[in-house]
Amino acid sequence: MILLVAVALAGSLPEPPPAPESVAEDCARSIPIVIGRAPAGLLDTTGKATCSGVVVGTAELADLLRIEAWSRAVYDLARIDAAACAAEAVDADERADYWRGVAERPTPVLQRPGVGLGIGVGIGVIGVLGGALAVRLVAEVPLYAE
Repeated sequence: MILLVAVALAGSLPEPPPAPESVAEDCARSIPIVIGRAPAGLLDTTGKATCSGVVVGTAELADLLRIEAWSRAVYDLARIDAAACAAEAVDADERADYWRGVAERPTPVLQRPGVGLGIGVGIGVIGVLGGALAVRLVAEVPLYAE
C-alpha cells in the first residue's frame, strides 16, 4: 500500500521496456520444430540454417507467455491503483481543507462554555430572587381580613 501511495504521489508508473530490435540474419517468424522432421523454411538445399534463432522448449515458451500476460495484468492493475490513490489523495486534501476552515471559524457566543455557565447562573439568581420576592409579597398579605 505504501508503494502505491508513493507511486501515486510520484506521478505514474514507468512504461514497460520496448521490444528489442531484431539482429542481422534473425528469423523473421517462429518456426515450429517437430521430433523426426526437418523444420520447414529453416534449412536451405544444402541443409544449412537460413536464419539465426534460439530453440525454446514448448513448456518454457508457454511459461514465458503466461508470465508476460501476468506482468501486463499487474502493470494495468498497478496503474489503476495508482490513479485511485491519486484521486483519494486529492479527496483527502479537500476534506482536510474543509475541516481546517471549520476549525478556524470563531465559535458563536452562545456556544462558548463560559457564556452558557454565566447564563445558567444568571437564570438561577433571578429565580431565587423572584422566589424570595414572591415569599415577601405573600408574607405581607394578611391571611384574615380585620
